Amino acid sequence: MNARPPSAMPATVRGCLAMIWIQALASAYIGWSVCSEIDTRHDHGQEVESEGVLRFVAYLSYGMAAALLVASVFFFRRALVASKVVYGYEVIVLCFGGLGIALAVATSTFHPLQLVGFALPGAVCWALSSDSADQWFAQPSTRGRRRAAAERHLGTPRTPE
Repeated sequence: MNARPPSAMPATVRGCLAMIWIQALASAYIGWSVCSEIDTRHDHGQEVESEGVLRFVAYLSYGMAAALLVASVFFFRRALVASKVVYGYEVIVLCFGGLGIALAVATSTFHPLQLVGFALPGAVCWALSSDSADQWFAQPSTRGRRRAAAERHLGTPRTPE
């Protein structure tokens, strides 16, 4: 069946964007809180064990937040590569989230809020694997359609794709 791709962003993709933005905010907050804790300890004259690793984690969190925000902007342009990058990122987060939950259960430190860190990436993966998301990313953006229409109108030959 050859269904016509939607012209408006489907609810699954909009929900996916909201979840990505929540993850980006959470990642930026984690980076900020780690750096803040390191600086607070330095202000009180305390040493910080493994400071280099902690700063690396903080800056990695900032980088992941920025990458998620940039990828989410490309969702509006219907860039399939942005969808695939976010999907791959979320699968990796799911793997590490599952590992974290397993370790927490094994050490009896499990907290129910840890499930949010596992459920949010799972929901993003589910939303990106839906048919409506596939149709959304399969259709070229309106900018590309306008350019193609202008080329046809002006008689400019299109290059083969």
